[in-house]
Amino acid sequence: MGGHPAIPPTQCLLLGGCFLRYDLTKWVKVTYLNDLSCGAAEPNGADRRPIVVVEDPQIQKLIQGLLGRSGYQAQAAAQDYCQTLLEGGSLPSVLITNQPSLFLAFAEELPLLYVAALPDPRLASMFRHCRVLRKPFHVSELVASVDQLIHTA
Repeated sequence: MGGHPAIPPTQCLLLGGCFLRYDLTKWVKVTYLNDLSCGAAEPNGADRRPIVVVEDPQIQKLIQGLLGRSGYQAQAAAQDYCQTLLEGGSLPSVLITNQPSLFLAFAEELPLLYVAALPDPRLASMFRHCRVLRKPFHVSELVASVDQLIHTA
């Protein structure tokens, strides 16, 4: 893919399940979450780390789409891949999951959005920066929860 002067140098694109990042003159395939420094998690650009969604694949796509339309960068990730990144010190701006128990080792520093139909309040209270979003939810609730976590974590 050739360069395109109308696309800003930090633009990202999700194409066929693969993230691409535009680097001044060409598109570059993003292999690791650490390489996804392609846009702000927050619409005003204050936090450049992506939002990571570890959920059922259909819910991942839904949340990615809803957040994308609201100006956020969100990336779906498998639980084990996310664990590896966290163990390596790569914290997302927000982790969205329905299984917070998998990430208890990072409860002190990880901003977490716990999305569940029947969330466990004990589990949510173990995280320093946690918001609970009950399924089903409205897009405004999702965006407000993400905003709160980005601004308070």
